[in-house]
Amino acid sequence: MTQLEFDYQDLHRAIGQEPVELAVTNSKTDANIKREVLDVLYDADLLRDRSRRLIARACWFLSKGAGFTALHSIDETEADYNSHHE
Repeated sequence: MTQLEFDYQDLHRAIGQEPVELAVTNSKTDANIKREVLDVLYDADLLRDRSRRLIARACWFLSKGAGFTALHSIDETEADYNSHHE
């Protein structure tokens, strides 16, 4: 979340004092704005991914009942992260 806050600050600096509609048409600021928007999207996606992993693990732990403390991670699941997307 802190990184997203910094990304938004960078984006606001890249836009400057102009209205956004004008700033994106300016060739001097357009590339900087695009880079900062991509940074925001990347970090938001990273946050979404990490939160989905955390929620998935919590659900899995809870589904095992009180004995979940004796469980270990499943190597096949960890090795094939794409299965989390499914």
